[in-house]
Amino acid sequence: MNTLLIPEKGSSSIMINGANMDFKTVANASVNIDWMWIAPEDCEIRYKQNGKNAVQSANKGDIIIKFYGKDDIEGYIPIIVVKNKDWKKNIALVEAKHNYDAERFIVAHQDLCTDCKSPCACGPF
Repeated sequence: MNTLLIPEKGSSSIMINGANMDFKTVANASVNIDWMWIAPEDCEIRYKQNGKNAVQSANKGDIIIKFYGKDDIEGYIPIIVVKNKDWKKNIALVEAKHNYDAERFIVAHQDLCTDCKSPCACGPF
């Protein structure tokens, strides 16, 4: 079986052929992601594609990704909806951690801050 080794740092990974132990470098893909949102509820997404109106559906929690404009590429879709559960789970975990850290900062900083009112607005969030 082939194995893809993904390093902790850097953008290239290594593919190892398990049968003969040959290896090659696998370059990262240029994804051109511009913006990303999480659908707050079931909705329609409306946008322009090659100068024409386009519509997609998204369910609550779906990831909506907007790519940099590439209207000159045949078949290019500037907006995609990702329904991958692992990706959605990771984003939810990161958001929960961010919210937890922000709440802890506010609670810890409220008694020390004299420049702003509760909740503290001078934090890094």
